[in-house]
Amino acid sequence: MKYLNQANIQRLQVIPLLVQQIQELVQSRGVADIQAPLRNFVKPEGKLATYGTMMAVSEALDLFVCKAINFIEENPKQGRASVNAMVNVFSYASGLPLAVLDGIAMTNLKCAAITGYFTHVCAPDESDTLALIGSSVMAEQQFLGVAAVRPIKQVQVYSRSPIKVKRLIANLAEAFPKLHFIACDSVEEAQKGAQILCTATSSGIPLINHLDPACRHINCVGSYTHSSREISREIFDQANLLVEDRITAVQEAGLEHSQALDLRSDPDMFNDTLKPKLTLFSSTGHSSLDLVASWHILQQAKDV
Repeated sequence: MKYLNQANIQRLQVIPLLVQQIQELVQSRGVADIQAPLRNFVKPEGKLATYGTMMAVSEALDLFVCKAINFIEENPKQGRASVNAMVNVFSYASGLPLAVLDGIAMTNLKCAAITGYFTHVCAPDESDTLALIGSSVMAEQQFLGVAAVRPIKQVQVYSRSPIKVKRLIANLAEAFPKLHFIACDSVEEAQKGAQILCTATSSGIPLINHLDPACRHINCVGSYTHSSREISREIFDQANLLVEDRITAVQEAGLEHSQALDLRSDPDMFNDTLKPKLTLFSSTGHSSLDLVASWHILQQAKDV
């Protein structure tokens, strides 16, 4: 049985390949083979903590995965990470354990890849400017997902923490020296001329109330629940909506997701007719992507 930590996973992951694998599963209706119940969470009374599990199983990919995750609000005061997670991977056929994977690294990977997939099928092919709202690790994953599928030349970044923006830009510029990164003073400045917009924040109120005319596709992967969202309802109603899983999105983020396309929709719906339209990927997360990302990493790790 393998144990792969964050460094192992980052070394093995190939985001463009995982995007392609997701596309092949959608086109072959392979996603429909993945059974994934709604996630379960426990919030003990009197403790600022959440404990949860996310499961998925696939006969075709011969995998059963169970991600255990917890969020301990007081941990940062003790110098510890607030979120910890592990993905336990088993064979579907035999039930034997195959691997234990760092859960945070796997979450980052699946989020980058699914953003890459929806950007690939929705954003105009020539899109070269990205507006990035947020400066967290998740914002970095959004950039990686978009950059894997579009010829991005310029990235315009805004968050409420200029220090974090500078840190994010320094990290990305070192890895992508040919790209032009700009630290912006407002959401409006960050959006200017960008064909693709990514939001990755914890804001409980809309940060985007007006879109720049250039914008054709939005990846909304931050705070999105029944009571909080980063994108105004007006923009939400104008866009063609996409989600990982419609049932999960309706339960966790509202009935307005009931008509969205998801990974189980007719593959013929994911064609070039989406690219001229305004599209919005509203992410609520789904364990089927944990399974696909785990399969990808195990394929890459065959000789490790």
